[in-house]
Amino acid sequence: MALLAVLFLFANSCHDEVANDEGLTLKSGKLKRDVTAEMKSLFERDHQVNKFVLLDYIDQIKWESSQVMEIDNSTVVEVQVKLKGKYKVMSEKDPLLNLDYRLLFIEKNGTIASYMEYLLSKKDLSYLQDTQKASYLKKDGSFEGTIVLEDSKNEFSTIYHSTGNSQELRLKDLPVVCVGLYELYDDGSSELIEILYCTSSGGSSGGGGGGGGGGGAPEPSGNVDCNFANSIGIDCNTLLAFENDYKTRMSSSETQIFENMTRVQQLSYLANAQFATWKSEDLFPNSLYNGKGDAFRHALWNALNAIDLGYSLAESLTTAHEQKPASYPY
Repeated sequence: MALLAVLFLFANSCHDEVANDEGLTLKSGKLKRDVTAEMKSLFERDHQVNKFVLLDYIDQIKWESSQVMEIDNSTVVEVQVKLKGKYKVMSEKDPLLNLDYRLLFIEKNGTIASYMEYLLSKKDLSYLQDTQKASYLKKDGSFEGTIVLEDSKNEFSTIYHSTGNSQELRLKDLPVVCVGLYELYDDGSSELIEILYCTSSGGSSGGGGGGGGGGGAPEPSGNVDCNFANSIGIDCNTLLAFENDYKTRMSSSETQIFENMTRVQQLSYLANAQFATWKSEDLFPNSLYNGKGDAFRHALWNALNAIDLGYSLAESLTTAHEQKPASYPY
């Protein structure tokens, strides 16, 4: 009987500890539950901190199980999210690479930055989903994988990469990996909705080194334009020059859609136009406008856009592209 009483008291004490965890006081004197409530309120009222592409496909944001910690004078809140059942985030070039994703908020000196956090690892998915093992808050030499942050401007930086030893690298130091959002079908097939980001092994030298700890808002690393260009085998300056020229040929409605796209979507759209142009020049050098080459270029461009951007966005863009003034020479 005495043993049962002891076990009952122990169970109750454990229960109280879990139930009151959200009321724990941080070093700054803030309560965990108050910090989470502040981040949730900011997230819901300020569109500038939640412009992430992935959010359109999220089924649940698990605010009630947020992880809160103070790291190097910064308050960090990590929130797990759940995608809708028919969607999956995965690497298009490395199917063995597992991914998990969370919302991340970092407050330092009164300034709050928001991120979509991606965790990549060759270890099983349960490892990544265990915040005690794989997490921005728990990153140390034992974590085997990469943490990539997307900021509210849809720019990416790698803040942690390790194979078991504390080590921080930049995007350009990683192997080329493209991560995409896919829609899954009942027959087991899948369709790429869009590429979320690509890392690249190209770029200038430098970066790397340092410990795997730290905190606060990470410094931007790499250039999203050139990272993307390198990952698909096109010269960065060539792609940007094409963009400057192409923008002069956009219709006003096409420009409006283009300006509201993420930078990776914009670059995909431009690269597809460039590749379609090059291919039509090779196959139909004498009929690039109002001829077979022109038809082939538009067909290939539409096909590539449907693959990279999804059918609806591709149709909207290319339809808007044709809405030129009557004075347009072609």
